Amino acid sequence: MKKTDESLKILDLPGLPGTSMIFGQNIMNEFQRHIHQAYIIGIVEKGVRIITHAKGEVKISGRDIFMLNPGQAHACRSGTCRGHSYTVLCIPQAQMKKSVQQNFGPKEKIPFFKGIVYREKTLFKQAARLFEIIKETGPDIGIQTYFSLFVTQLLTEGTTDLLTISEPEIKKKSIKTICDYLALNSHENFSLKKLSDIACLSPFHFQRQFTKSIGISPHEYLMDLKIKKAKKMLLRSQDIADIALGLGFVDQSHFSRMFRKTVGIPPGRYYQLNHKKRH
Repeated sequence: MKKTDESLKILDLPGLPGTSMIFGQNIMNEFQRHIHQAYIIGIVEKGVRIITHAKGEVKISGRDIFMLNPGQAHACRSGTCRGHSYTVLCIPQAQMKKSVQQNFGPKEKIPFFKGIVYREKTLFKQAARLFEIIKETGPDIGIQTYFSLFVTQLLTEGTTDLLTISEPEIKKKSIKTICDYLALNSHENFSLKKLSDIACLSPFHFQRQFTKSIGISPHEYLMDLKIKKAKKMLLRSQDIADIALGLGFVDQSHFSRMFRKTVGIPPGRYYQLNHKKRH
């Protein structure tokens, strides 16, 4: 059987700070447990995606739309041996909050999606249309209009069945301190004892509180930060060994394995597909 090429491309949307599209083709990789800082709204164009979350497992196929809240821990994989293709819209919390304020008034509230998979024809068509427009036009400033229309429809027409508007969750101060510390020092590696000392907790209680609050372990959180930084570095450089060393990985092989588990393709392939179009 002919091997299909895996592909993953990232497109930043102009005029929408932090908002991006991810186009995955024939992805067979199993993604380890992780979180996103942004809202994730996506569709599967070929094959099946399986998402494992705190309450179980869901399957997403054609005509389904899936949504994840910021900080929602999950793992995902292809439901077939031939991989799956998908398109994902990543909306940062600040951008979503702005849309909420435009529709519901200037209140310090954010949306929270009640479920992960939805089988609503109208909503799917709206998402598919937006994604197709972005594919056809590329990074065009006019995309802002289509984006605003889609998010407005999502927040207003789908409010009753899809989401609630609620106050942002406030993490424990000690856990937030660790998250901020790791973000500033993601190029280093830390023992559980070191982090628990910073949080002024015992290693046992720190591990339990962190995982309960964030949804993933401190090690998984740090690894996620490293890979996010690596993705940015790969837009400027293809020196994988240097990137691996700079981010505190044992060696290039270790970095490449962890990158693929998180992103879906090897770092070299990611560089080839994304660096030229994002200067």
